[in-house]
Amino acid sequence: PDFFALPPVLQHFIYAHECAHLVAVGPDETAADCWAVQVGRNQGWLAPSGLELVGRYFANSPGDWTHAPGLVRVRRMWQCF
Repeated sequence: PDFFALPPVLQHFIYAHECAHLVAVGPDETAADCWAVQVGRNQGWLAPSGLELVGRYFANSPGDWTHAPGLVRVRRMWQCF
C-alpha cells in the first residue's frame, strides 16, 4: 500500500526500473535506473521536475550490495537524462 501513496511520477519510475530488469538490462541496477529515466523522458512522463522528485526520494538511501548510495545513484540518473 505504501507504493500507491507515492507521487505518480515516482510510481512510474519504480515500475519502469523493474521492467528494465525484465526486458532490457537484467540485474544491473545502474542500467535499470538509466533505462527507466530514458524511457520516462522519451515517453514524456519524466520531466526534469519529476526527476528532481525521484532524486529527493532516493538521495538519502545508504545503498546496498546492488544499489549505489543515494547521491551517487541520483547523479547517474541525471547523467542518463
